[in-house]
Amino acid sequence: MDKRIKTISLGFKINTIILTTCLLFALVCSCVLYFTGTKILAKKYDENNTLLSVIFEQNREDIANEIFAEQRMTLQESLKDILGVKGIAGVGVYDKKGILILSKGTNFIERLSENEMHSLEETAVFKKRLKTNKNMTSYSSMIKVIGEQLGYMKIYYDSKSINEQLNHVVIVLITFFIVLTIFIPLLLNALLSRFIIKPVLTLKQSMEKLDNGILGIKVDLSARDEIGEMGAVFNKMSDTLLENNTALKGAVQTEAEYALKLVTANRELKRVNVEIEKSNNALAQLNVDLEKKVKKRTTALMESNASLQREMDAKEKMQEDLIRVEKLESTALLAGGIAHDFNNILSIIIGNISLAQMDAEKGKNISKILMDTEKSCFRARDLTKQLLTFSKGGAPVKKTMQVTELIKETVVFALRGSNVGYYFSITPDLFPVNVDEGQINQVISNIVINAGHAMPEGGTVMVAAENITIELKKNFSTPLFPGSYIRISIQDTGTGISKKNLQSIFDPYFTTKPTGSGLGLATAHSIIEKHEGFINVHSQEAMGTIFNIYLPASLEKIHQSITHTTAAMEKPSQGRGKILIMDDEEMIRTVVGELLKHLGYESDVAEDGVEACKKYLEAMTKKENFSAVIMDLTIPGGMGGKEAVQHILNIDPQAKVIVSSGFSTDPVMADYKSYGFSGVVAKPFMVQELSAVLNEVL
Repeated sequence: MDKRIKTISLGFKINTIILTTCLLFALVCSCVLYFTGTKILAKKYDENNTLLSVIFEQNREDIANEIFAEQRMTLQESLKDILGVKGIAGVGVYDKKGILILSKGTNFIERLSENEMHSLEETAVFKKRLKTNKNMTSYSSMIKVIGEQLGYMKIYYDSKSINEQLNHVVIVLITFFIVLTIFIPLLLNALLSRFIIKPVLTLKQSMEKLDNGILGIKVDLSARDEIGEMGAVFNKMSDTLLENNTALKGAVQTEAEYALKLVTANRELKRVNVEIEKSNNALAQLNVDLEKKVKKRTTALMESNASLQREMDAKEKMQEDLIRVEKLESTALLAGGIAHDFNNILSIIIGNISLAQMDAEKGKNISKILMDTEKSCFRARDLTKQLLTFSKGGAPVKKTMQVTELIKETVVFALRGSNVGYYFSITPDLFPVNVDEGQINQVISNIVINAGHAMPEGGTVMVAAENITIELKKNFSTPLFPGSYIRISIQDTGTGISKKNLQSIFDPYFTTKPTGSGLGLATAHSIIEKHEGFINVHSQEAMGTIFNIYLPASLEKIHQSITHTTAAMEKPSQGRGKILIMDDEEMIRTVVGELLKHLGYESDVAEDGVEACKKYLEAMTKKENFSAVIMDLTIPGGMGGKEAVQHILNIDPQAKVIVSSGFSTDPVMADYKSYGFSGVVAKPFMVQELSAVLNEVL
């Protein structure tokens, strides 16, 4: 076989290697540049997305308010401000149906597609290199405030500079690729031909002579590099071959000795292999024994875990049983307290009725006894309100009022007869608030009574009320929304509350008093929450306690309220007209009818909603319309006021319907106008309250 190397083959191989290397290097560098450029471009788009999302979040709440209030001019100014941001090419706002409300800058479609609105319900959408304009990016998001959707907003950004950067990267990649694949290979080829290929050809020719048996031949290479060293090595090798050829003849004689040594080495290798096999068998047996031990220990561990799980389940069941017993004891304590309070109230009512009967027989004036009886009845009503307020369904019946006098009257009454004094510091222009007067009275009373109990040796309760404003992102001390509030602070100098008990004072049934029910502060906390307010406490043992109550300020018209004491002293207003009374209790229908008669009204009665609607329709047919209808909210087994009022309003849209119920905390009582009623009066009510609501409605 001819082993000689042709000159043209060597050059071809070298040129091929050069070209291939340059191509691979160009591809690697191009990939690096491409991915680097792509990463930079992606970063630019991420920065663009972040910028647009920040602009959206900064303006979302203002635009939401302007959409909700339909303030088109203000909305136009807000969009103009956004358009003024560098790079913003257009901004548009759509309503919650996807119809364009207003836009600035780039042309916007008049209506969003269903698919686009559906995708925006899940998250905001950022698009780069739009189909309609490759130099534009867009950011779209739903405008949503406090869980309510108000519309959509779309912002366009001019990304021409980003695309120019992309084109620059492409040009650099092409230029770099051309240089590496054309110019550099040509330069390398010329250099390699001069310094490598020609010297190698010279060396090749000398090797062919050596191959032909011409030993001791010399090659003349004057280059001072590796090829020159190869020439020197070749010359030395040629001399060595000549010497070795002479020595080889002598070496053949010692071949037999080397063969004998090789046989001896093979025998020793076999013996070593046998020893290694024995060691492997012993190791395998050790592995089997170890697996058996691990399996045995694993079984024992699983049995221990099962036993531990059974013990944990038994302990958890014992804890649940203990909690159930504690709840039963707390319920029994609550029932005892309620029974005690109702028995006291009933004792007063029954005693006053007996006195009234005896004094009436003697011809004495019984008005004072009846007033005391009436006060006891309202105490019973307040007790039921307290229980309803603590329950989940206890919605307050609110009205807008100034609470300055309510605070003072409540504190003075709660501390009457005790050795504790009081001091007021109330802002003269205190904001009005939308509250349930009786429930706020109850909150302040509970806290003031506790303050008095904390100072058995006497002291002073300091009560302050002031206006405060909670700003956005600055309400770290309270979980309240930004806005205007009043803060009522009640401070004592008593024994204080320990850190251990401070975390539990608002829990139901928690008390440190031997005779306490643990409902006072729990009820206060429930009431303030239902008023969308907040209550907290700060205390140190032996240093006193301060409670802070936050209530949202109201912009509604102040409702002038009448207390039970002043109402009893005022003479009810007279009126005219015919009133329809709907109630399932015959005695209530009779009593209310008599009260209306004393007020100058005529009356008719109905047992349920069906009968009330029938009588109202008959009266309209005879053109003897009722001036108003007083309806009980709940009729067992029949149509109640909530359903009946809708039927009557269908008959007569101008009907005046007043809701009356013993469930004073029912949501209908708290927001009666939303259900179609014109007025509300909670049972039990005084004739003055009935007269006032009739005058207000009629």
